[in-house]
Amino acid sequence: MAELYEDWLVSPMTRAEYNELNDEEKEERKRLQKRNVDRKYYKSNNEKIKTQTLKYYNENTDQRKQKIAVWQTTEKGKKSKTISRWINDLGLQESPKDLDRIYELYLHQELCNACECVLTRDGNRCNTYASMDHDHDTHRFRHIICHKCNSHDNWKKYFC
Repeated sequence: MAELYEDWLVSPMTRAEYNELNDEEKEERKRLQKRNVDRKYYKSNNEKIKTQTLKYYNENTDQRKQKIAVWQTTEKGKKSKTISRWINDLGLQESPKDLDRIYELYLHQELCNACECVLTRDGNRCNTYASMDHDHDTHRFRHIICHKCNSHDNWKKYFC
């Protein structure tokens, strides 16, 4: 079906052919035609768009930083920041579906998997702060444990 839509962009349709389409197909055709026009515009005005974008970013640095800071206080922003940190800093190599599952576990697990202390998430990095433990060789998730067990590898005496 997708090939058919792409063909519409190449070959024009008669009014009779267009009228035979259902509403969903008509909307998809319009969307693809608009996308095609947008691509052509971007290709022909690439330098102009880049210059305008750079100018906007330079003139509105404080506003952009403020919007980002506000967004990072939302639940969606916190989740995105945490998962990005796991991927970029820790090199975690899990599928997006698994990352969502791990994040939910990270949020809702109450006790450390190793020493069974109560995990905290109040923003203060202390010994009982929840940490995502992972294997440094395979970059795979292992446990949600407290910072103390994670930093001193205390969990090994419980699991190994």
